[in-house]
Amino acid sequence: MALVNRKDYLNQLKSVLIGISTKSPVEYSDCFIFSKGMVSTYNYEVACSADTGIDIEGTVFAEPLLSLLERLDDEEVDVFVENGELRVKSGEKLAGIRLAGQYTLPFDLVERPKNFVPISDEMKDAILVTVECCSRSEAHPLLRCIHMAPTYLEASDDFRIVRYSIQTGLSQSVLAKGQSVEYALKVGANEMAVTENWLHFRNPNSVYISCRRILDQYPETSKFFEIRGKPLTLPKDLDKAVERALVFWSETHKEAVVTVELSDGKMVVECSGQYGWYREPRPSSYQGPHFRFYCAARVLGELSKRITECEIASQLLRMESGPILYVSRIAASQDASNGLEV
Repeated sequence: MALVNRKDYLNQLKSVLIGISTKSPVEYSDCFIFSKGMVSTYNYEVACSADTGIDIEGTVFAEPLLSLLERLDDEEVDVFVENGELRVKSGEKLAGIRLAGQYTLPFDLVERPKNFVPISDEMKDAILVTVECCSRSEAHPLLRCIHMAPTYLEASDDFRIVRYSIQTGLSQSVLAKGQSVEYALKVGANEMAVTENWLHFRNPNSVYISCRRILDQYPETSKFFEIRGKPLTLPKDLDKAVERALVFWSETHKEAVVTVELSDGKMVVECSGQYGWYREPRPSSYQGPHFRFYCAARVLGELSKRITECEIASQLLRMESGPILYVSRIAASQDASNGLEV
């Protein structure tokens, strides 16, 4: 038996959760694989591993194990394998989760990096801002990626596009799924490395997250950032209005989006969700026809802290703030069909 702190063990399992998938054709992609004191997950797009310090061997379905550990209330639990089951004992409570089978992860297909380089706080912030514009649609595989070039990061969902100028430390362009890269940073990754087919991350607790590189070429986007238009002054403290509006954002499985509405002398920030809605008007220098557009809340909030001036061109809003360039299509509805055609 191995006596472990329940919350610490739960956090170890959650740190590799991005490698769990119920849709992947890879066998046991919905399982935790325990071996040699490690827990690992693999779903073709992502390979993860973390040290648990528990010497058990077996493949266990992830969902029931996580749910059980969440619902137990003891500070410590015993974890062990017996009679073809992973047993979890908490006081007099005892549960058994049947092992899914013997499985050896194909980590021989995941190149091992020789050297990791530190991820600066600036680089971390740049990645988190950029991935907000990655597409969530399976119909556009390339647009689900963050494009990491030697001197900038960029992403687009075909309705808005962001480029963040920064020395990334990369010697070549790298494409990887934005959601996976974001997850790596949120579990504390502070180092990264690039190999032929993978982008690797590591945190101080030796959690490894390897994101499969997309080896296609990212679309050329410079033409969108060269567009110039009519100047517009953003209201002061717009980021605070965005934060208040997000109280009613309820699509937890999607990125937060706010609506911005412009009319003569006024800008309105709005957000609605399952439980209600919020509108906040702010004075604006804008003079012209009434229109509205949609914007990723993180990007708009981050930009508005640094910038007061933007530009409106034909059906596009261009915002520039230090290293960040952002272009959004001005749309009549969030589901409008005509994108930027990246």
